[in-house]
Formats: sequence, C-alpha cells, structure tokens
Amino acid sequence: MTRRLRWEGPPARWIEGTPIGNGRLGAMILAGTDGLHLQVNDGTVWSGAPDAWRAELDALVRAGADPAALEEVRRAVREDRLADADRMLRAFEGTYSQEFLPYVDLRARFSAAGAALAFEGRTLDLEDAVYTDRIANDLVSVTRRVWASRPDDALQVELAADGGRFDVSLELTTRLRRRSLRVEPGVLELGVELPLDGAPLHETDVAPFRWAGDPARPGHPADGVVDGWENVAAAVTAVTTDGQQTVVGDRLEITGATTVRLALASSTAAEDWFRDRSSVPGLDRHLDRATARARVAVARGAEDALARHVADVRPLLTAASLRLAGTPEVVVVDRLTADDDQAAIAPALFQYGRYLLVSASRPGGPAVNLQGLWNDDLRPPWSSNYTTNINVPMHYWAAETTGLGETVEPLVHLVEVMAETGAIAAEALYGARGWVGHHNTDLWGWPLPVGRGHGDPAWAVWMTGGTWLTTHLMEHYRFTLDSSWLRDRAWPILHGAAAFALDWLLDEGGPWLVTNPSTSPENHFVHGDGVAAIDRATAIDRALIAQVLDDLVEAAAVLGREEDDVVDRARRAVPRIEPDAVGADGRIREWHVDRDDPNPAHGHFSALVGLYPLGRIDADRDPALAAAAAAFASGRAHPAEGWPWTWSIALRARLRDGAGAEAILRSTFLPPDGDPELRGAERWAWGGLVPTFLRAHPPFQVDVSLGLPAALAELLLQSHAGELVLLPALPPSWGAGSVRGLRARGGITVDLTWDGGALTSATLTRTAGSGDVVVRLDEGRIRVPLDAGEEVTLDADAFLRLAG
Repeated sequence: MTRRLRWEGPPARWIEGTPIGNGRLGAMILAGTDGLHLQVNDGTVWSGAPDAWRAELDALVRAGADPAALEEVRRAVREDRLADADRMLRAFEGTYSQEFLPYVDLRARFSAAGAALAFEGRTLDLEDAVYTDRIANDLVSVTRRVWASRPDDALQVELAADGGRFDVSLELTTRLRRRSLRVEPGVLELGVELPLDGAPLHETDVAPFRWAGDPARPGHPADGVVDGWENVAAAVTAVTTDGQQTVVGDRLEITGATTVRLALASSTAAEDWFRDRSSVPGLDRHLDRATARARVAVARGAEDALARHVADVRPLLTAASLRLAGTPEVVVVDRLTADDDQAAIAPALFQYGRYLLVSASRPGGPAVNLQGLWNDDLRPPWSSNYTTNINVPMHYWAAETTGLGETVEPLVHLVEVMAETGAIAAEALYGARGWVGHHNTDLWGWPLPVGRGHGDPAWAVWMTGGTWLTTHLMEHYRFTLDSSWLRDRAWPILHGAAAFALDWLLDEGGPWLVTNPSTSPENHFVHGDGVAAIDRATAIDRALIAQVLDDLVEAAAVLGREEDDVVDRARRAVPRIEPDAVGADGRIREWHVDRDDPNPAHGHFSALVGLYPLGRIDADRDPALAAAAAAFASGRAHPAEGWPWTWSIALRARLRDGAGAEAILRSTFLPPDGDPELRGAERWAWGGLVPTFLRAHPPFQVDVSLGLPAALAELLLQSHAGELVLLPALPPSWGAGSVRGLRARGGITVDLTWDGGALTSATLTRTAGSGDVVVRLDEGRIRVPLDAGEEVTLDADAFLRLAG
C-alpha cells in the first residue's frame, strides 16, 4: 500500500499545501525555508447562529409561502404553466445558508546562523497522519513535525534541530475581527469575533458580512439574532528545552532553541451547541478554555503526545489498503506525470481519500462541508456549506465500504439537527408531516429553500435533499447490523423522512404517485421557446423516495414495528412509485416524460442515483435499464469536472465496466492546464490533479477525493444486490494486486488477491450477524456458511468444487 506521500518542493500557494485535521480542528500546512504557516480552520467556525432561520421562515409565511400557495404551484405544473410555477415557487425561497469561515493563522518564521536555509522536502504519513519536513544549512538541520491530535484536541507542532540552534518568531492572527490578543512567554491567546451573517458570492447586492452592532439589513429578518455566538477564541502554547522567549510587539520570539513544542487549541460556543445544545458564554470563558486545552496538550512530551495521536488514528487509516503490482510505499507527488502507471497513483488516491475523510469527520465534530475542513477564503465558493444534491452524500460514500464507519457519526448528527429544524419548515411551508431538507443546509440546520426569491429553482428549490441523506442511515445498519443503533439513532430520523415523503407524494389520478413540484438538481429541459426546471416526479425524486420508504419497511421488520401507521403507508406506496424508465433516446429518463435536453453533457448524474449509490438498478437483474444507464452516463461524463469524475467511475463499476472506469480514472492523471482559482463558466475548461494531490474542481472541493475510494472499492467488491460479487469490474491494467479490509453489507470484511486479472484468494471474516453468504465470481455462485467471528478463505477452484 501507499504509506506516504512526498513532495520535493514547497507549496507555491494555498491549494498546494498539506491538509491535516482531527475532525474539528484542521490546517493547511504551508511550509518553506523561511517559515511554517498553519492556516487553521475549526469546523464549528461559521457565520450565523442557532434558530436564525426561524425569523426567515416566519417572514416567508407572512409573505404567503404556505400550503395554499403550494397548491397553486402544483396546479400550474399540472396545467403546464411552468413559467408561472417557477415564479410562484420562488416565493418559498429564503435567503441563504451560512458560511464556513477561515479562522486563524499561525506563522513561525525561522532563521539560523550560517548559510540560507534550504528546503529538503515534505512528507505526509498516510498511516500515522503526521506531516514532516526538513530545512537545513551548513550549521543546522531543523525537522518540523505537525499533527492534528484528536485525543488532545489540538494541533501539535514539534521543531527539532540537529547540529545547531535556530530562532523562530511566532505570530497568531485572524482575518476575521480581532477582539483581543495576549502575548507573553509561553502563550499567544487570540479572541475572535464571527459575523452574524455571511452572504454567498452569488448574492452580489449584499455586503459580505454583517457584524454585531451593524444595522439590520432590509428584508433580512435573521439579522436581529445576537446571543453571544459570535465570540470564539484560539490559543497557542509554546515550550522549549532551551533558548529564550521574549515578547516583541504582537510576536513571541524564541532564540537559540534546539527544540520547540507548540500546541494550538480552540473554543467556540457552536462546538458545544452542536454536541449537546449547550453553550459556553462570554469571550473570557472561551479564551480560558482554549488556553487550558493548549496547555494540557503541550505539557505532554512530544513522543507521548504523538503516541496518543497515532494510537487513535492508525487503526482507522490502516483498516483498508489497496496494492497493485509495483505500488511504491512512497509516492513522490511532484514527480508524477500523465505517463505514470496506475500502480503508483490509484492506490495513493485510495489511501489519501480515506486519510482526508478521517481528518475531516470524527465523532463529536461537524460533518464534512464542501471543502472538508480546509478553507482560506472569507467568501468561499458556495459558502463552503452542506450541499445535499450530491456533495454531502459523496463525502461519505467510502465510509462504510473502506472500514471507516465511525466517520458517519457527524453526518448522522447533522441529519438529526436537520430533522429538528426541517419538521417545523415542513409543516409551515407545505402542511406536511415529518421533516424536509432542501438543497442547502449549514451547521445550524438551515431548513429552507435558498435564493432570496430570485434563485433558479433548478438549484434553489429541491425537497428531497434530506431524503438522500437519510438513506445513509440504513446503509450504516446494513454494514454493522447494529440494531440498537438502528432503534435509538436511525429510526426517528428515518420515520420522519418517510412521513414527509408520503405526504409529498400525490395521487393526481394516474397510475403512479408523483411529486409536484419536482426538480432534477441543477438541470433544465427545453420548454416552449426557453427552458424550465420544474416538473413532476423526476427520476431522482422517485428513486430517493422509494428507497427511504423501503428502508423504513426494512427497519420496521428488524425492530418489530411493522404495525406502525407510517410503515403501513410506506408499504402500500412503494408499488405505486414509477420505477426508472427508458426514454425515447435510449437513455434513463430524467424527467416525468421525455424532454429535450438543452445541455446533454451537464455534470449531474441525478437520473442515475438508482444505479449508484442506491443499487435499485442492477446490471444482472435489469439489463435493459443498465444499458440505458450506460447511455446516460456516456453522454454526461466530463473529465474536466470534479465530483462528476468520481461519480462516473462508481457508475461504471456498477455497470461492470472496468475498462470504462479505467479510462475515466486515467483522465485525472493529466495535470491541470489552468488556474485552480478560476470561477465562472471558464472553470470547466480544464481538470486534473493539483500538486497537493487534491482534485481541481475548480475551485477546490473535497468531495471528489473523498468519494474516489468508494468508486475504486466498487471495482473490486460489490454487495448491494444480496450477494458478494468479487472483482466485478477489475480494470484491465490492474492485472495483479490485492485489497485488504473492504467491507460488505451483512457485517463482513473481505480481503482479495488476484493475478493475471483472475482471483487467487478471497478471505471473508464475519464481524456481525450469522448465516450463509452468497459469493459470486464471474458467473459462478457459491453459498458459504459464516457465523460471527468466523473466517473462510476461498480461491478460484473453490467455486468449481462447491458449485459442483
């Protein structure tokens, strides 16, 4: 497996830095010969405050957004007055969700006697989650190690000299509002104020921020919410084994040192609110808590602190691995070219994606947002929020299949928050039971459509975003078979999502229940002389609702709750939801009826959600649908984009098309031929990997990197159709290799080896449940008894022996 990534040169800009994180605190490491810069994020540092959305909802209802207005929209759709439906539906749009913000910057500037310091390379250990680099001259060599410790709740830095001494100047700053700064030997303590409101880039007529004390914005009712949520604090503590610490202005100067230990910690009210709805009031309290955390973290010896960190993170990072013939343990990223073999790049991307997920999502912290845990932009693209129509689901695709099930906990927590807020919105706006989630949400569980009344419903209004996120819950159960978790955590959310879905389905007199209004995220169809986005019963709506209703029925059977009224309604509704259909063009039909597509290469594969990730379309069971899905995917694939690239590979895997998946995978090996900071239409002109090994969208989003390990895993193992399929879509160039620690539904861990493109061994270990497992290799199937704790190893001949 790939154990380390190495860069020979320093980063030239932010996106070329090295990301680290402990699930809440993260940093992009920007290191050179003269300094070490940690651009720090805290996953709970967002604009806004809890319950601000309530004023937005009240204002919408007062302006007429209510169940009666919804019925007028539905009537317009039924009568094909789609321009009227568009206009009326915009009355349901609130303003916008809040923004994930950059937090603080820790800069350590270096100097030493002798010649100028030279940079000797940087390394990221993908097993231990430790960053290391070295700078040196003729008199001294300084090794710098950085890690994000979850046990100590702090970013840790060790600076150690060999053969001499060095000087370092420390500075802690913020691009938000500085409330206070205390610098004294051993500590830098920074109080920060967050904005009460942050407007996204596309709202060009709104000032970027509103701060406490600013006048309220006309037509923005949430501006009145002020409750101390804007106060946060960060602290850095420093200890040295020798050398002198002195304060010079806003800097802490350390001279003549051979070793320096730093710890950076944070305290926010949102951290507590997100965990248990409590809060720590007052800036002083946050300053005290941040400093106390940093002191405790730095008081440990470096080796003890590092050992605690490694013991926490290594079991996750080593739980699964991929190796192809010739896979190096160390991949030198800035030497890679388009001609490099996949043996170097595919396993590295597999492990790096898992590393990023562990870094960005751990129990007790927030869910992964659009940029993971790494954002240096005061106005990040799309507010770096939670976008439900693909990005948040893709963030967690690899969690179950690659042995990182615990990283799903923050997603479950986010959906719990959404269920609370979304229940109020569902009743007020739509007269529906249960809870609704739309296209966007934020740390506070924003439950409304966005767009300020002028947003295109194609992206601003979508009522099944919460439904998609809910499907992750039953998937978590299928992999773990944890019925207690299903009962205590998943059932209330699932029950509420199904209740809303049932109320959202309408009987309009035809054979099928429909959703109305219905959109297919971010896409349009030709209508009259223009385009429209509002239809009835789009493919993605039908698939997601049918899935969540099926999930409820399955959960009820596990928990013995079949007599529940919502379960009964779900059982009766599913047969009346139209399944996926083939359109006149031979592709999966995206809309309620055949529509002309003004942009056939549009990036979203929304109509194929039933193929992947839901598994409702199966290549063996539904060959005609699978062929239509393949035709749809071929028309939509766009190698220059970010997350569509990952989704394309996963779709090809489910279609058993290893060659097609490999061709798409190879497209990313081309370096980007433009600026990764581009925004606007021109950003689609190129794609590829930036030197930090992140995928360029552009601008940067983390979804493509997090989702890729899941797509690669699907090439090697599938379990969505009630059987374990071994090597279902092995890419042609992956002739020999092994994968360890893949997870299958039913509580099974799978290790595979292959050579010459053929299976040599498969080891199945049962971690939960018991009973027979149906295992498939090519067209051969065998039934293997396997109880909890048992292990069995098969080879290709076993299929002949047992099948005979």
